[in-house]
Order: sequence, then structure tokens, then C-alpha cells
Amino acid sequence: MSKRDGGGHKESPGGSGGRGDNFAAGNNTHQAAHRGTHQSHTGQHTRQHTKQTRPYRKRRRSVPSIFGGSARLEEVFFRLLDDPDPLLRAYVYPYRNNRRDGAAVYIGNPFDRLLEYLRDEFGSADYYIMIRRGKRMALAGTIGIAAPVHWRPRT
Repeated sequence: MSKRDGGGHKESPGGSGGRGDNFAAGNNTHQAAHRGTHQSHTGQHTRQHTKQTRPYRKRRRSVPSIFGGSARLEEVFFRLLDDPDPLLRAYVYPYRNNRRDGAAVYIGNPFDRLLEYLRDEFGSADYYIMIRRGKRMALAGTIGIAAPVHWRPRT
């Protein structure tokens, strides 16, 4: 018989579709023949016998300081503080151990006295400032705000 004639497998006398009488009787001959050869997986996945490649390490980017490094960042920062665009949003986070730490302390429109506001409300510290215009990032960097020096006249 050929497949073209409509036949595929020869029918066994038991009528089980070519699987033979042992399968129809409930004797799975493959499992019976290979009993104990398939071990269950008990160990962890290891790369002991494979070519080991080094895992990719993502490079930690340093966050630029707005006032320390480039005069261009400082200029852009003050220009954004004076910009009346309602799409501008400033996000200010505490910055400790070279990363943003905690929730935002200020989210809102940037204004020209933002640094004084941060110093008076939240104290002297390092802050991470991110300013967006809509969904586009306009500026991101860190600033350090020091405690004000109280001037006393000499007596």
C-alpha cells in the first residue's frame, strides 16, 4: 500500500491502528524495554561541561553634576528654571551613595527659586534633578546643596 492509495500503516489483527497487540493490551513496550534508563533531573542547571562565556555586565553610567562639570549643563539648568512652558516637569529625588534614594521630594513645574525651596524644605543634601518637557528628557543631573552660612556682624 502506498500513501497515495489512502493507506498508511498496515492494520494489525487487533485493529489498534498499527501499534500492535502489545500496546492495545496495555503493555507499553517502549517503557518496558527502557525501564530505569531515564534518570530524573535532580541537580541544578550548571554550565560545567559547556563553553562558558562571561556574563554581560551593564556599565553603570555616572550621573553628571550640574554645577561641577560642564558650564553647558549649568546654563541649560538655569534656562529651564526660567522657562514658562507648562509642559516642563521637574522631578527631584534625594541622592545618596551614587543612586536615587527613595521617593521624589518634589514633582512639579520648575521655578527660579527651586534651589532655595529645596534647601529650606528638605535641608542641605545631594539631589538628583530630572526635568522633562512632555515625555522628552530635557536635563538630568545631580546638585549638592549646602547649609546656608549665617552671617553675623563683628562686635
